Amino acid sequence: MKFPRLHILVILTALFLLWFTTSVLAHIEPKQCQSVEMMHELITEKYGEELIYIGLIPSEIDVVEIWLNPITGSMSVIQVTPFGQACMMAGGTVAYVGSPKGTFH
Repeated sequence: MKFPRLHILVILTALFLLWFTTSVLAHIEPKQCQSVEMMHELITEKYGEELIYIGLIPSEIDVVEIWLNPITGSMSVIQVTPFGQACMMAGGTVAYVGSPKGTFH
């Protein structure tokens, strides 16, 4: 049986999408979300971080918060929705307010 080119293209596209969703997307970690109160408690008690920045994301009507522990350098970036949901966007270590001497000019 001979397949028309369009059928072969559809089959190859379907196989690619199947591979993409099972291998590539499987490695993307979902955002960690919970209530704003629980997220703030986690950040302050577990990491000892303090809120240093709040900014509005107008396109999403959400707020971004940046938290920092000035002693350990740990930091968290969370996105807060108007509905009281907070999602961890990023976290890390070796964070500074301003620029540490010798790293930026």
